[in-house]
Amino acid sequence: MSSSLCHIETLKLSIQRKLKNKRTSKILGDGEANKIINSIETKYSGNIRMRESEDGMIISVLCEGFPRITLYCREIVSCNIANKKITLQLREDYFAEKLVLTFYGKEQVTMFEALLPPIQRPPRLTILLPDHLKRKVTILAKRPAPLI
Repeated sequence: MSSSLCHIETLKLSIQRKLKNKRTSKILGDGEANKIINSIETKYSGNIRMRESEDGMIISVLCEGFPRITLYCREIVSCNIANKKITLQLREDYFAEKLVLTFYGKEQVTMFEALLPPIQRPPRLTILLPDHLKRKVTILAKRPAPLI
């Protein structure tokens, strides 16, 4: 088995342990984070709400019946989930190259890194959700931009 596959298996076991322990600690991948670890078989239902952690590092979009979507970035201004897409609006002075998205399922997690467009300012990123999520979700979750 290649080292890449070994790493993914190790990462899957680590994530499953964390989910079983009901821990909400940050799970950051390295170069393998852009690989899909497992598919998610849950569909949208219920309400979506946004929560921010005390340190400002984690914004979670929660949807009943659907995995938690956690965005690892303190510079997100708004998050719009609609039509199987997530659109993120970042602060104008945010120049990072990527952010990490994590989809939490009951026993499965999908992680990948999203590269930000280098030219577009303010940065905006649109991500397609998995194909089997058919329902249209039109709830806008916003967070005011911090004062500079």
